[in-house]
Amino acid sequence: MRYHFVVNPRAGRVRYEKLSSGIAREFRGCEYRITAGLPLGADFRDPETMVVAVGGDGTVNRVVNAVGEGAASIGLVPGGTANDLARALEIPTRFASACAVVRSGPLTEVDLARVGNRYFVTGGGLGLGARIAERVNAAKAPRSLLSGLIRLCGPWAYSLAALAELTASPEPIRARITTRGHTREANLAALLVSNQPRLGGRFSPCPSASNQDGILDVCAIEDPGSRARMARICWGFLCGRPGVRPEIHRDRIREMRVVTSRDTPFFGDGEVLACGREFVVSVRPAAIRIAVPPKRRTPCLVTREANRG
Repeated sequence: MRYHFVVNPRAGRVRYEKLSSGIAREFRGCEYRITAGLPLGADFRDPETMVVAVGGDGTVNRVVNAVGEGAASIGLVPGGTANDLARALEIPTRFASACAVVRSGPLTEVDLARVGNRYFVTGGGLGLGARIAERVNAAKAPRSLLSGLIRLCGPWAYSLAALAELTASPEPIRARITTRGHTREANLAALLVSNQPRLGGRFSPCPSASNQDGILDVCAIEDPGSRARMARICWGFLCGRPGVRPEIHRDRIREMRVVTSRDTPFFGDGEVLACGREFVVSVRPAAIRIAVPPKRRTPCLVTREANRG
């Protein structure tokens, strides 16, 4: 197996200058290369290549879009703010332990979500979630006065950003949502598409979501009309008990079309992936293979030897 480490030197806990020695120690005798970001024209169709994302969910997103539905497998060394995918797959945060999973962990098949021509793997959407992601990304920028605080807060950074967003009064998004031939219109505060139970570190709008069921869980939140009611909805998500509320509409979809009355950003994996007035969201079941700890006993686990055969 050949390893291509894709490092985000701006990720919350990544220290690029220390990685080379750490990787050399953990992958002694293995063939590997390290790049800061993805090189142009990189080809990841080789099944004997594992592309290792060293960083957070934004780095994972770039790796996933480079690999696509190709033959290369993916490894994770968490080093970002929330590390949502790594948490969902129970990847250890300790560097040496994560490297051990990359080297010898079995591969599990994971669904991908797609909006337009971009993939995402944890969750995404528009409205409140997109604004929270934009706020955290702005605070993480190298010249931001808040970048050090974001690093200290870890996944709580998204909770703080949500609190800041609740003090604003954004105009709701008028949207037309079509699933399975049925269309309805709504004034949305947020539209969240989940491929796993938790997003943004601690928020759980769709606790039953799974990245191995070939389905995307959707949570549409109509404008509740007051900050207090929106705060109660967010608190339910934060506690993992979203509850039943008249403003919340849920669905499980394989494909969905969303048309908005104005240009709006669509985020995925904590990054803005598209901006416009029409979005087609779909799922690609079992599209990628990721190294996970051996204790994960699921029907989708395959050994690397079986994969080669």
